[in-house]
Formats: sequence, C-alpha cells, structure tokens
Amino acid sequence: MKKRTDSSSSDRRPQLNILVTPELREKIQAAANAAGRSITKELEMRLENSFSRDQVIELLLGGTQNGRLLEKLAAIIRDGGEWRGNRPAFDAVAKDIADAVAAEAVFDTIK
Repeated sequence: MKKRTDSSSSDRRPQLNILVTPELREKIQAAANAAGRSITKELEMRLENSFSRDQVIELLLGGTQNGRLLEKLAAIIRDGGEWRGNRPAFDAVAKDIADAVAAEAVFDTIK
C-alpha cells in the first residue's frame, strides 16, 4: 500500500466511521449514484443539510419542539389510513392529534 504524501497532516479531513444496516447503505449508494457523488460526499451533503433543516425549523416553526410536534401530527395523519369520508377513522385521527397536542402542553401551575 502506498503512503499518502500529497498533503500535510493538517490538510487531512477527520475520519468518521459509522455502522449502518445493509438497507440504509443501499439507499445511500442509490442516492449517491443518482447524484453522481461518492458515498462519502453523499453522506457529508446529507449531514450538512440536516443542520440547515434545523435552522429552517427554528425560523419557520419557532423551534425544534414545534417541529417535532408537527412530525408527530404528520405521522398520525399518514398512519390514519383513509380517514377522509370515514367518520370512525376521522374521529380516531382527530383524537390522536388532540392527545399529541395535549401531551406537548406545559402550563404554569404556580399561582
């Protein structure tokens, strides 16, 4: 194996080793191939984007707590099946949404 001599140690990028499932690796590889990037560049771009996403959530939604709540609400709606036009399913989704919002409520009980 040839020793790397083209850059100084200060030019090197730190290495980050992670373990992923085979399914996730396939998704990353497919995304990298579609974008014409290496897996490393694809992962780096996605990690950078996650920090940008956090900033957008802060600006648009007023913080990460609101963002997490909206993700929960979206999951409830998504997993609620065909709730439009189906009264029992609609009622179940509406109850789950109300419960999720109530669980996030923080009230000052000191008078």
